[in-house]
Amino acid sequence: MPVGPLGGKTNGGPQRQLLQQAAASLPGRVGGNTALYDTALQAYRALRDGYDATKVNSEVLITDGKNETPGGIDLTALIAALRAEVDPTRPIQIIGIGLGRTPT
Repeated sequence: MPVGPLGGKTNGGPQRQLLQQAAASLPGRVGGNTALYDTALQAYRALRDGYDATKVNSEVLITDGKNETPGGIDLTALIAALRAEVDPTRPIQIIGIGLGRTPT
């Protein structure tokens, strides 16, 4: 989903409603060859580049917890990049939500 205020509009529709519709499709997307770490970093950078001090700047990452894209960055590279790019005067939260079954 595009970044925007929860009460705002995206592509002419209410952001909240569009997020609810997208969330309804999530169960069918679990286990779907995701680029978790690349996505997390790109979303962070998008928020950093569009930072608004009058808003809460948060990345909500809904994931099955698997980074399954060959050639993408690994967890060590993600953490190193985030540490190098963080600006304490412009805080951005990354909120992770796990979706799917717990392995037995």
